[in-house]
Amino acid sequence: MDDNGHGTHCAGIASAVTDNAIGIAGVCWNCRVMSLKFLDLNGYGSTLDGARAIEYAADNGAEVISMSWGCNYYSDALKDALYYAYARDATLLAAAGNGNTNEKSYPAGYSNVIAIAATDSNDERAGFSNYGCWINICAPGVNIYSAILDNAYDSKSGTSMACPYVSGLAGLVISQNPGWGNNQVRGQVIYTADNLDSLNT
Repeated sequence: MDDNGHGTHCAGIASAVTDNAIGIAGVCWNCRVMSLKFLDLNGYGSTLDGARAIEYAADNGAEVISMSWGCNYYSDALKDALYYAYARDATLLAAAGNGNTNEKSYPAGYSNVIAIAATDSNDERAGFSNYGCWINICAPGVNIYSAILDNAYDSKSGTSMACPYVSGLAGLVISQNPGWGNNQVRGQVIYTADNLDSLNT
């Protein structure tokens, strides 16, 4: 549980325990989660602190780094942290943003990060989701039911919800292919997905 609830909801999507008759089933139900917090209880923080969290995750063996947060400006410190983590074979994934624009959001906009847009129940781009040729993949992001604070559950929408779906998938790929590097994991996730042209329009 974090003091905002956003991280709790995302962690549930990625890895909530299954087959226990409680709540939901996470995508990678036996994955371990390293919870790193750099945003305050209102969801605000600095990209420098985000960069430090990424480096900490890489230094402590994180194989998948899921980033359901973003900003609309380029940061050298953030870019350097992502390259540092990628060099240590972490698979990097980030929410594309909820601005209904084709402008890049960061960290999703960096080349070594899998940028994740959101779809609705009709498998179309969610109206709020960022889009464009810089998007790598999409996943469900509308009315997603998951864990919230105080042992409860609720539905939330956003590319933040789509990101842990794909992060959980990356965890599953690694669990089945433990010798794979992040380029192989990235390729398996992206190139085995269905093509949805609506994400580029």
